[in-house]
Amino acid sequence: MIFNAILLTHHFPTAWKHARVISILKPGKDPALPASYRLISLLDTIGKLFETILLARILHEVSVSGLMRDEQFGFRPRYSKSLQLSLQVERITRNFGEKSLTGEGILDVAKAFDTVWIDDLLYMLTLLNLPS
Repeated sequence: MIFNAILLTHHFPTAWKHARVISILKPGKDPALPASYRLISLLDTIGKLFETILLARILHEVSVSGLMRDEQFGFRPRYSKSLQLSLQVERITRNFGEKSLTGEGILDVAKAFDTVWIDDLLYMLTLLNLPS
């Protein structure tokens, strides 16, 4: 009921947005240098649970609506970079045998959604008639 209320009111509790950040020294690095540390953000458990449920709902709707291509591997269970690469190698190998030209582009954007404008993203999802 709480998670559904969050979706209906478009209000994500502020307390769930805070993270405890810890730093871990990278092996063999100088502890005096800030770049020698790996930062890890520990989020509130209930917030992470909400995000997990929300992702499952979104993936279900996108799958049912046919909005996601088979070539999209990011944010999908059982779709790894290794699987994507092996499928591409198979496709290229098959085209060599058929004497066909093959062009390819792979985009792997790290932290793509860390700077996304949330209001615009929600607007775009609305335009796609994605159920609330």
